[in-house]
Amino acid sequence: MTQGRAPASALPRYSVAAHPRLPGPAEEAGFKICCANFHPGPAPADKDAKMNLLLAFAPFIVFAVVDRLIGSAEGMIAGAVVSGGLLVRDWLSAGHSPKILEIGTFILFGGLALYTFVAAPVWSIVGVRLVVDSGLLIIVLLSIALRTPFTLQYAREQVSRDLWDSPVFVRTNYVITAAWALAFAAMVVADLLMLYVPDIPRSVGIVITVLALVGAFKFTKSYPDRQRVRAAR
Repeated sequence: MTQGRAPASALPRYSVAAHPRLPGPAEEAGFKICCANFHPGPAPADKDAKMNLLLAFAPFIVFAVVDRLIGSAEGMIAGAVVSGGLLVRDWLSAGHSPKILEIGTFILFGGLALYTFVAAPVWSIVGVRLVVDSGLLIIVLLSIALRTPFTLQYAREQVSRDLWDSPVFVRTNYVITAAWALAFAAMVVADLLMLYVPDIPRSVGIVITVLALVGAFKFTKSYPDRQRVRAAR
């Protein structure tokens, strides 16, 4: 990893058609998250950073695919297995450590899978999405409450240790994480509307989800650039 300051890292776009009529937990819009700081300088292993972020959301991708092809219970088990694999990878890899997002995702899918087999609930399409989106929102909010915004842990792996506690670096990750928390909250609201207000066209929920994700993506992309300009003054 190159020492020095790093530009924003991002999660590559992906689209998963979890259901033919509804966007999944991360579909219908590019799901891109920047978690590096905005300090100028030589770039770190940017390709590795993007891969780490993509892997962090792999459980949600796997869940969406398996849920569509086989069923919700199987999708939750698959999501838990992938999450567990990511945790083992971080424990065993030098320069990496288990992340709040990965731990939370493992608990989320593992707990949902156990509940499904014990209580045998009848999941609706919207109901499953509401639970998963709510879980993701809780994980992100919890990372803020624990004073470790989830993007910060990925960002620290891409910069030198002397920047880890930089007030500007930490604040940037708080702001970016909060922006995604707002996006996930909007997705939960969209799920609730589709679940409890059936008279509202489902397209309204889809539009809310898309606008939330696109808005968070644009903010994530522009905010570090604005901070670079401000820091250079």
